[in-house]
Amino acid sequence: MERTRDFLNQNIGSFERYAGFKDHQIYYDLIAQRLTSDSVIETCKALIEGISKTILNQLDIQRSEVKQRFQAHELKSLESTFSKMDGKTGEDFATLFRQAVLVLSVYHHSCEKDILNKLGNEFCKYIGKVRNSDGPISHGQPAPKPNTNSRTLATMVESVTDIIAFHMLEVFSLIDFQREDTPSEQQAITESFMLKTSEELGSICEREKIVREFNDFLDEQYPLEGKPRYSRALYEQYLEDYEIQLQEFIDNKEQELME
Repeated sequence: MERTRDFLNQNIGSFERYAGFKDHQIYYDLIAQRLTSDSVIETCKALIEGISKTILNQLDIQRSEVKQRFQAHELKSLESTFSKMDGKTGEDFATLFRQAVLVLSVYHHSCEKDILNKLGNEFCKYIGKVRNSDGPISHGQPAPKPNTNSRTLATMVESVTDIIAFHMLEVFSLIDFQREDTPSEQQAITESFMLKTSEELGSICEREKIVREFNDFLDEQYPLEGKPRYSRALYEQYLEDYEIQLQEFIDNKEQELME
């Protein structure tokens, strides 16, 4: 685990806004000591799980800026995970990992989501299964212990954990979850023509609200009975005119607020 540990030590400033990873140092110490093969596997599982939870804990899923980053099915899945994390049952280890990878990939392009999922999902399921069946720490085992994992298996688990943890932390260090991304003008306009439920409309960004108000204003001024909305027709056929009038509409609103 030296690669991951060295990265954390050299880039600790990148994680200060997340309260650091000092509490995770015990994992690296235990893995390095290699007390038993089982303890290495148990601790590798705890490390990946801890990193995944730390990443997920950066999200406020109720914020509209956060919701806009994810597709509807992804949001539903994340909400389920957060509910389980806050409840008594907890979330499945492999699911926590998968959700954390999703968040990293949504927030930064450098996340190798496909290979992490293909490598990590099965790996997390496997070490979770091994830990549950043979782990001497979490569940306790009679003495002598019936099953003992080999040193070779522990070394392999440690190596794969190092690869996965390093990449997750590397991407994590590049993200500022506190920064609110303002959607581009083009994105706000495109979204404004989409049909949305009242619930979805309640979480749209301020820019999209203004564009939707402008569209309604145009449609009331120039009704096209039995034809596409005037605002959409203007946008699709005369984009420059649409943008000019939108800016004039915004300027007028700001002027009214100042008076």
